[in-house]
Amino acid sequence: MKHINRIVCFFLLIISSYAQSNIEHNNGSYYFTDRVVVKFKDVPNNLEEILSKSNIKKFGLIEKSNTQSKIFKKIRKSDKIHTFFFSSPFNPVFISSEISKLKEIEWAEPHYLYEVTLTPNDSIYLAGTLQHLPVIQAEQAWDINTGSGDVIIAIIDTGVDWEHPDLEANIWHNPNEIQNNGIDDDGNGFIDDYVGWDFGGLDGTPDNNPKEDKADHGTLVAGLASAVTNNEIGVASIGYKTKIMAVKTSQNDLRSDLGNALIAYGYEGLKYAADNGADVINCSWGGYNYSYFAQEIIDYAIAKGALVVAAAGNDNSKDKFYPASYDGVISVGGTNYVDQKASWSNYGIKIDVTAPGVNVTSTWQDSPFYHATSGTSLSSPIVAGLAGLTFNQFPYYNSLQIGEQIRVNCDNINNINTGFTNLLGSGRINAFKTLSNQNSKSVRITNLEFIEIGDGDGIFESGETVKIIPEFTNYLTALTNFSISLSIDNNNAAIIKSGGSIGSLNTLESIIVSDFFEIKISDSAPENFDLNLLLTYSDTEYNDFEWIELNINPTYQIQTTDNLSLTFNSTGSIGFDDYPTNLKGKGLTYKDGPNLMFEGALIYGTSVTTINNVARGFDANQKDMDFRIVTPITLNIPGNFADKEIYAKFDDAVSSSALGLET
Repeated sequence: MKHINRIVCFFLLIISSYAQSNIEHNNGSYYFTDRVVVKFKDVPNNLEEILSKSNIKKFGLIEKSNTQSKIFKKIRKSDKIHTFFFSSPFNPVFISSEISKLKEIEWAEPHYLYEVTLTPNDSIYLAGTLQHLPVIQAEQAWDINTGSGDVIIAIIDTGVDWEHPDLEANIWHNPNEIQNNGIDDDGNGFIDDYVGWDFGGLDGTPDNNPKEDKADHGTLVAGLASAVTNNEIGVASIGYKTKIMAVKTSQNDLRSDLGNALIAYGYEGLKYAADNGADVINCSWGGYNYSYFAQEIIDYAIAKGALVVAAAGNDNSKDKFYPASYDGVISVGGTNYVDQKASWSNYGIKIDVTAPGVNVTSTWQDSPFYHATSGTSLSSPIVAGLAGLTFNQFPYYNSLQIGEQIRVNCDNINNINTGFTNLLGSGRINAFKTLSNQNSKSVRITNLEFIEIGDGDGIFESGETVKIIPEFTNYLTALTNFSISLSIDNNNAAIIKSGGSIGSLNTLESIIVSDFFEIKISDSAPENFDLNLLLTYSDTEYNDFEWIELNINPTYQIQTTDNLSLTFNSTGSIGFDDYPTNLKGKGLTYKDGPNLMFEGALIYGTSVTTINNVARGFDANQKDMDFRIVTPITLNIPGNFADKEIYAKFDDAVSSSALGLET
């Protein structure tokens, strides 16, 4: 290895960018510039002392006593999650990473905002036909069940025109709240939330009127889930007479670069819906940034008995889109009226179902009060509306069973969508089959473990064998002859053990299968590759599948001694390999303690204008990428000079200020 002056300098990056506005848009993500969300490992009784450690107090963090900062408390009867505001010129991504170093902190992250998943079209008045309803066999389903006012679908969105003549009769009213008396009658923390709640208002001040600030999105979504049906006006909806809970989570003065409303308080709204009895929660919005915080809120909602349904996104992408890709969420892709994938719809291994989303007509807040447009924003509430009927048809099912009842009764559309086989979930929803099939079967993985059989470093690399140990849960009708097989559609791994027969599995019974599945990673497998493995399930009159994913040959290694653990990657970064998500790697830990470092990087140069690095630049969400991998990182046990050695080679050939150095 060549060294610059025989010295290689690694150091923590403290560069940050500062936006003058209240929100910032970086690398596809929107987030507030003045706040971070923090989860403590234990209930903190000494906040001042904790925040003073490591000079964290310099950021000017305070916890405001308002609804936004208080809503996440009392999760699982604790006060572990807090929102902190600050006025210092530091980026919240950087502040989050600094706060996360404290031993008392489990995680910290920016407060993200999300774009609605709408692809605009021209506005039209209802002409008399709603093509999406015949496609999903809605009329046949209504012969079985037309829903109930006891079932509630929460619309977490830009607000709902709860006085719209085609929605008003289906609007949820808080039964324990007296309207406009200025008192929090039910003690839920929200005064006069008789028809729902507005978390954002015009300028960040919440209120009890969840109507849209202007016609944006939410009223359209609400009408698809459960506009009043058979009332001789306007549109019909799959939800028929299921109730709509209006939860406004946008703020009128916070908008995207294109002027569209942003979902600023989506997870506040999601928790509100779960706490106030929503059976189904629809999220027609999202983004590509993973959030520990969001997954916790979704877990909380599921534990409270709610089914979360979310739009899969409109970028024709197979990347994971959130909240649709979180565990426990029904992810909904979009199709046209002949079951073809909509050209804009996302797809991939996390999609559960699809529903019509092309040129769909629904309620609208402004005249002429009906509007036609496209997007998975529309597909998602159609599924949510069906979920409302399904809750009424199967009142003894829990929320996950409701989701599975919908999923396994879809119409398979693989043959219509060449190139997207098994990437559009189980297919396009079928309302009639969902409500009429009393003997549906469904198995899903509820826990998954990968065991490396190789050099023992916990990294899955070429030439190594991987043992796969899943836990399966049967959600619906008991199985009598259940079997599973494993397949791979590429040459990056070979199957050693491909599955077998389990036999019987009762309803809601789980089983851990420890000796069914084993693969060997190919010597020629690429770096940092997400290996998709397909599990195929079968039983009498039951065929199903599920994807699992394994990252192989990652471009990082974790160097661990008796007391110290440190992650290095192939191009000079230390701490983590996937900034800013920070899921790949373990940072720097000592004696199994908390992580002490999130950002470390190699930087060298000959002048202020000739600097090469892989550190974070002016874009707070993106690293500079001045180095190219020559030899991927490897861990040698034993090494030439130590018991464990990590080796990598890279150069600066891809840099605009290349110095011709190889390190």
